[in-house]
Amino acid sequence: MPTMAPQQYMNKINEWVDAELDTIQIRLIIAELSINEIVNISQFDPEVRGGEVGDIYFSIAFRTHKPLLIGYIDNSQSSYQGGLIDYGNRYFGDDTYSDGDKIKIVITATVYEEDSQNSTGLGYAYEGETYTVYSQWGEWVQIYYGVAGGWVHRGFITKA
Repeated sequence: MPTMAPQQYMNKINEWVDAELDTIQIRLIIAELSINEIVNISQFDPEVRGGEVGDIYFSIAFRTHKPLLIGYIDNSQSSYQGGLIDYGNRYFGDDTYSDGDKIKIVITATVYEEDSQNSTGLGYAYEGETYTVYSQWGEWVQIYYGVAGGWVHRGFITKA
């Protein structure tokens, strides 16, 4: 394997840092610590020190890579031909919810593992389905979903 100059290594790392989100994943292996993870670079700070000709020192921080989960609409079972849906003056999400309340999904929504869109998507709650509420935390409602539970943003639900 050909070796590169320190500046070339720095340029390559900067290329990875500047890449479009989720287009570059790096496998970080640290054998002594039993680390073998797919990561993205979250911070890279190179430094050139006086008296160290040609050497480049740097600090680098990684974050565990989480793939983006992008849903899709299956139009094969629908007569809907695309475009925006007019919900009129209806606004969803003003209600508060308690354990045991029944909710109805008004717009197909991703069900998340935690109360954040940054968490893992577990699947979808489809328009028209009803669920039982477990709890509410801010804008998020925890529902009985699958074998455990999941979180749905309250902008996608209404009381059943």
